[in-house]
Amino acid sequence: EERDKKNKFVQWLRSNGFMVVTKDGAPAEEGRYKANVDVMMAIDALELSIEMRPDVVILVTGDADFAYLATKLRRHGIRVEVASVTANLGNILRSAANEVIDLAGLFRTFEITNTRDAGRAPGGGQAARSTAEARDQQATKVQDAPTPVSHRPQSASGGRRRRPRFRPIAAARQTGER
Repeated sequence: EERDKKNKFVQWLRSNGFMVVTKDGAPAEEGRYKANVDVMMAIDALELSIEMRPDVVILVTGDADFAYLATKLRRHGIRVEVASVTANLGNILRSAANEVIDLAGLFRTFEITNTRDAGRAPGGGQAARSTAEARDQQATKVQDAPTPVSHRPQSASGGRRRRPRFRPIAAARQTGER
């Protein structure tokens, strides 16, 4: 049942424009699995950022190992936001990001019950709609915010040229139940 919920959540993310990287995990210690998606996520984020030249990259992780990636992306003038539960966020990654988005509230209100309608948030209830509305408001605020570190040439009109937003997310998938 837990695996089914995770698969539905991944399906919802993909149908709503997120790039989701999954990898089957190998059994590690007592009921835990290790998937090592760190390297995959970092390489994908760097390669796609070079190819697509996005304004913003959102890393959904609290792992301080991604601080170097965040620093590299910022050096290339790309705004880096980290979405994580702030209690689990490494200080080095926090300081390397332009902004941190706390996901604690999302986990408290987000329920996965039905993903038949790809345009709706899973659950379809008031809490899910409220979360989706808050996310949209946050995304609008973030998209309009200026990038503090920028080495890109400005257009003749002085405004920033708009590039597609790239939202990578990595999710480890368990290979079995314990």
